[in-house]
Amino acid sequence: GWRELGEAENFITVFPSSLSWCYVEDGIEKHNTRWVNGTVTESPCSGAPQDYVDDVKFLKLLAKLISDSLPVNRSMIFACGFSNGCSMIHKLSVDAGDVFAALAGSSSVLSQSDSARPIVRIPLWTMVGSLDDLVPPFTELPLGGDSILGYLQTYIRRTLGCQGLEESFVKVQTDSLHTYQFLANKPGEVAAPYLFTLARGMEHEFPNGTN
Repeated sequence: GWRELGEAENFITVFPSSLSWCYVEDGIEKHNTRWVNGTVTESPCSGAPQDYVDDVKFLKLLAKLISDSLPVNRSMIFACGFSNGCSMIHKLSVDAGDVFAALAGSSSVLSQSDSARPIVRIPLWTMVGSLDDLVPPFTELPLGGDSILGYLQTYIRRTLGCQGLEESFVKVQTDSLHTYQFLANKPGEVAAPYLFTLARGMEHEFPNGTN
């Protein structure tokens, strides 16, 4: 529904696709479309190294092409992604804050090899379903208390480090969504907000308001 929403709310929507690469998933070599980020480069197939393209450069150039061609508010360019696309959102949060104003994604985390001090920090929001069995290494994530922060501690701390944020948070909770808002700067850092949401009963899917 992004295109229809864009027509109603006056924003432009584009749906870029990645190229195909060989990568290892669950011990099996697969060849499929994937953005080049840690989920691909950290799990290469056997054989000769692949000549990976720079998808950050591609997405920046795509945003520039649209901005040069259409009347666009350059301070309001956003991106979101699902699964491997969400991994790419995390990579963009490190490497593309000079183009994108904020990023959001569902069903993936920040890879270790994509972690670095961002060129410009921007707000980041990620969501994971409690029944998402592709968030390693769990088949179900708990909604009780704040135990999710322990389950995904490695990934959340990694993101907080990149965002320049403390581990303190403000929790906003409904029956179906638990959102942790990390807003406090680390001393001496110019941070950007990080929001993490756990969705009750959601599997490995992009949330559209009804699923």
